[in-house]
Amino acid sequence: MDDFWHLHNFDWLGELSPAEAAELRACSKSQVVVAGAMVFGPTLTPQSVYLLESGLVRIYRVSASGGETTFGYVNPGEIFGELSAFGDCARESWARTVQESVVWRVPRDAMHDVLRRHPDIVIHITKQMGSRMKRVESRIEHLVFRNVRARLGHIVLELAQDFGRD
Repeated sequence: MDDFWHLHNFDWLGELSPAEAAELRACSKSQVVVAGAMVFGPTLTPQSVYLLESGLVRIYRVSASGGETTFGYVNPGEIFGELSAFGDCARESWARTVQESVVWRVPRDAMHDVLRRHPDIVIHITKQMGSRMKRVESRIEHLVFRNVRARLGHIVLELAQDFGRD
């Protein structure tokens, strides 16, 4: 899968001109990642952001004792691994595929160039990040103020909203 044009299904990439899309495609790398494979792990100086074309990716952290905490899931059309790359800080999370996925790795500098030229894309990505932050805040609230039964119910509802069927 070396055709970046598939990513035009992602709303915000539709903002790019054909020349800009070709430029981004030329410096990016697409990869089919089997289920259960690691996309990225912690690193001191992340140099890429990622786009999920298809599949499902889990974002999580690992404690010193080996326990894992899931922060969320990345759906097709979403960018991930962006916080460290945009904030010049170490990446502390892990990303692993839940099912076979097509993942694009975009160099950080190339992504920065796109964002400088297209403020509308910045707004779209900011909304995506805000939605993730809202979910994390909700989970923290439930951990602090709810009993185990209520927390479990809330997680089941979240999963049903994300992955359930009517």
